[in-house]
Amino acid sequence: MTCFVAGITMSFIMYLASYTQNFGNFALIYGLGNGLVLGVIYILPIGHCYQFFPQRKSTISFFIIAASGVGTLIFAFIALDCMNPNNLTLVEAGTNFFYGREIAMRFPDFLRIMSGVTLGFISGGGLLLFQYPTKFESMLKQ
Repeated sequence: MTCFVAGITMSFIMYLASYTQNFGNFALIYGLGNGLVLGVIYILPIGHCYQFFPQRKSTISFFIIAASGVGTLIFAFIALDCMNPNNLTLVEAGTNFFYGREIAMRFPDFLRIMSGVTLGFISGGGLLLFQYPTKFESMLKQ
C-alpha cells in the first residue's frame, strides 16, 4: 500500500511541478516533495531484502544502489532524446553553455509525461505487491 500511495504522490508532485513559473517554487515542490517520497520508496526494497537475506545485507545494498544508478543513467538519455529530438547543439552565453529556449520549453511537457510513467511503474509495481504475500507474511501465518 505504501508503494502504491507513494507512486501516486510522486506522480502528482511531478505533474504539479510542471506548472510552476519560477525556479524557487519548482525546487521546493519537485526537490523537497520528490525527495521525501523517494526516501520512502527507496527504503522499501532495502527493508524487504534485508528480511529475506539477513546474512547478505551488503550485497543486497550494492545491487539496490547500483540498480538505482543504472536507472538514473538510462532515464537521463531518455530525457535528452525527448527534450532534444533534433539533436541541437549547445549555445554559448559568455562562460556558460545551455541548450536554448526551444529545449527549455519542452521540459514541462517532459515532466508531465514522466509523471504518467511514474504513475504506471511505481503504482503498478505497488499493485503487484497486493497480489503476492511476502515471505514475511507467509511466516506469520505459520
